[in-house]
Order: sequence, then C-alpha cells, then structure tokens
Amino acid sequence: MLFIDASHPANRLPLRALEASARDVRPVTPLADAVDPYYEAGCHPDIVAWMWERLAKKFPAEARCLVYGTPCLVQPTSGVIIAAGMGTSYVLRLLPESLPHAATFGCTPLHTWGGSVGTTDLRVEYGDDWVFGSFGTESIEWCRATFHHFNRLPADDAERITAGAGP
Repeated sequence: MLFIDASHPANRLPLRALEASARDVRPVTPLADAVDPYYEAGCHPDIVAWMWERLAKKFPAEARCLVYGTPCLVQPTSGVIIAAGMGTSYVLRLLPESLPHAATFGCTPLHTWGGSVGTTDLRVEYGDDWVFGSFGTESIEWCRATFHHFNRLPADDAERITAGAGP
C-alpha cells in the first residue's frame, strides 16, 4: 500500500515544503486515482513525463504518486520521497557521494526563476541532499541509487500518511 513515512527524518523538510504549496488535496494520491496529473498538478507535463516515465521507468508503479497534489516519486518500501516536480523543473534527492558529480552537470540546490519569482534554495526547503535534476542518463542513475538506498522497511511505529488520509 502506498504511504509516506512522515516520521522519517529524510521526509521532514520535503513534506513541509509540499504541504505549504498544497491546494485542497489529499496528502497522498496514487497515480491510478489522480485526475489528469500531467496537466492539472502544477507542473509542466514534460516534467511529469520525465519523472514518471524516465526516472521511474524500472520502479514499481506505486512509486509514482501525488504528494499534496505535486507529482512525486516515493520509495514504496520505506515511504521516503526521492523526487518532486516543481513547475518547469524537478528536484531530486541524491546520495551524499553523488552531490559533487551532480554539480558538474549543473545539478545544484539553487535555481533562479524567471521574472520576479526569485531563487529557490533546496538546502533550506528540502534538505542538503536535494538538487534540481537534469534530463540526462546521469539523473536516472542517481535516482536509482537513491531508490535502492532507501529500500528499507520503516520502523514499526512509523507515522504513515496513506492515500486514505486528508480532505
């Protein structure tokens, strides 16, 4: 069953950021229950396609979901969020050893948006292990490594947010 482990330390900041930008939606929506997530979930459809069809191509179907209405990838065994859409970009959780290599591809925690929107610093909003993703095979490899790293059952007393929760 699809869930997010709200008590996992790795989810503390991403959940806070996703909830802050939420519309009146359930905390977790499986892809099968989502209404037109490619066009109605606040992200460019190409971003959603990249995340769900390329990054998660070899992941179980339940890894693709909406978290507070945002297209995300979740490690289904642990309930840890590993990627999230962000408008015309997406953000990706990396293992610490991948961060220097990612920076050589321009995948950093800082992004300056066009117009007067300003700059997003993922270190503040999501945590030190998040970067803005690229559209190359390297991001697919980093995502797979993170997915496998978090392939652990949560603690028995984990606070699970499930698809049945919310408004």
